[in-house]
Amino acid sequence: MVCRSSLGDILAQNTLEVCNNLPRHGDRLVKQQIAYEKPGSGGENIIWDFRDIIPVDEYYNLNYNVEGMHSDTIVGTENRTMYYYKLYSDSLLLLGYENPTTLLNYSKPELLLVFPFFYGCVLTDYFDGKGKYCNRLNVHICGKSTVTADATGGLLLPGGDTLRNVMRIHVQKRMVESIVPVMDRYSLQKDSISFDLKCDSIDFRLQKASTFLKIDTWYWYAEGYRYPVFETVKSTIFRNGKWSDHFLTSFYYPPHEQYYTLKNDPDNQVMRTKTNEKEYNGRENTDMQSYDCYKDTHITYNYGINNLGQLLVDCTLHEKAEVYLIIYDMQGRQLSQQYSLYKKDEKQCSIIPMNDYPVGEYLLRIQVNNLVYGNKILKR
Repeated sequence: MVCRSSLGDILAQNTLEVCNNLPRHGDRLVKQQIAYEKPGSGGENIIWDFRDIIPVDEYYNLNYNVEGMHSDTIVGTENRTMYYYKLYSDSLLLLGYENPTTLLNYSKPELLLVFPFFYGCVLTDYFDGKGKYCNRLNVHICGKSTVTADATGGLLLPGGDTLRNVMRIHVQKRMVESIVPVMDRYSLQKDSISFDLKCDSIDFRLQKASTFLKIDTWYWYAEGYRYPVFETVKSTIFRNGKWSDHFLTSFYYPPHEQYYTLKNDPDNQVMRTKTNEKEYNGRENTDMQSYDCYKDTHITYNYGINNLGQLLVDCTLHEKAEVYLIIYDMQGRQLSQQYSLYKKDEKQCSIIPMNDYPVGEYLLRIQVNNLVYGNKILKR
């Protein structure tokens, strides 16, 4: 679900940078296929509500490694397919891919991103590649891609957590494909193709083709996280004057997996710390109905409701812990829940919307591993 609204204060817009967002050797991500989520329209200050996603497959790993000891090519491996990436100057390129049935090498690589990339940026480029399918068919694809940073806002995540300062990237590819039987005994080898790309010829083929494929992919990047948090893919095919859906799917990359499993990522740790500090410092200009605090050997926390009807909770954990923030009404009915993982001595700031709740008393339950803290809160 997508809506245009206010999620506390959505902070300064995110920018994708080489140091923060380039795939790195040794990184491993957890990825899960989920039921298709519509991306919604573009724009600023949008809230994407992905709390009720429906898993359709198990989690699996996406791994990044260099191709060789001295190579500048990064290989991303997922679902038995290897994708070859290279950073050339400020541009991230896709060189090709291969799996047990298909090998494709781009003579004109696909341009994925140019760094830095920020809201409103648009880039358009062409790509062309040749390959083989099962060593029996020659494959040739060519097309045109447009990459746009088309939206900013906040994400409501499964488990009730919230990410602010999110930017969405929309990639649209239009391509034509030709497949013919292999006519000679020579197999295709990497870097064996010499090709002079003619953009006009690709435009002509796209305009005149009776059949071509369009793939729209949306990526949601949150500040302080190297890789996307969500991805939605919509593939449609144009055949004989009509459009039809080819496939629709979405993917979820749990942010806490990036937070805890990516090693030596200080640039993004600094970004997350700055984001939390901005949220905390920004409250000095927000009128509070009340603000209470508590401290023991396990946790220090402050909480209160501001005049926007938002419950603000600042927690500092003195040990590594799983933390649940749960709101109940006075009849014991659960109204909301947020989940977070904390490192030792880490501070996180949470905003729980309560503007739709009626005036009255509520119970805030803070669960830290096996410890439970109860706090009565009053919304005026």
